[in-house]
Amino acid sequence: MRPAAELLFEEFAASWGRGEHPDARDYLDRAGDERDDLAALIDGFLAAAPVQPPSEETLATFAELVPGERETPPMLAMRLAMRLRRREVVRQLCAALGLRADQEPKVDRYYHELETGILDPRRVSSRVWHALATILSPSLRSQVVSRHEPPPAVVAAFYRRADFVVSADAAAVPAAAPEPDRAAEPDEVDELFTGGAHGRGCA
Repeated sequence: MRPAAELLFEEFAASWGRGEHPDARDYLDRAGDERDDLAALIDGFLAAAPVQPPSEETLATFAELVPGERETPPMLAMRLAMRLRRREVVRQLCAALGLRADQEPKVDRYYHELETGILDPRRVSSRVWHALATILSPSLRSQVVSRHEPPPAVVAAFYRRADFVVSADAAAVPAAAPEPDRAAEPDEVDELFTGGAHGRGCA
């Protein structure tokens, strides 16, 4: 019979591969005496796996933890209320903008920064706002721009990071998420979300 740690690890990896956010603590609890072996397997896997963005539930929970500093950003709150997944909105946005499939990951990063308040909405092209108006709300742009306030550094760092990586003692350790490569020559996506390399505003 195969070890329980090996079977649980395969289940965890399969869930991760489907784009889900499996809770490693649940798997460790199920491992019993093989908990340490499973923790080592999960640690190694997460160290090499592509970074996933935080889940909507994680973002919403964190926003609730700092009500005195920052409420849930309006764009994020609207999407959560509509029960839309970010990838679904990004896919529709790319289609509306006539962008290629290989540009979707970069659009996803910019969209994530826009909806969590990290990206200055005043630099985002009207083309993006018009497309988002048909996906989320016609009043989206005015709501986001009027209420924009750069998040505190600790909140911005949280919004940029990946989901928790679980160490051998099941402590939650934040894993750094890669930033978009903006040192290269700006492309169409950069222009749409930031106005280009020199921060030009978009009409």
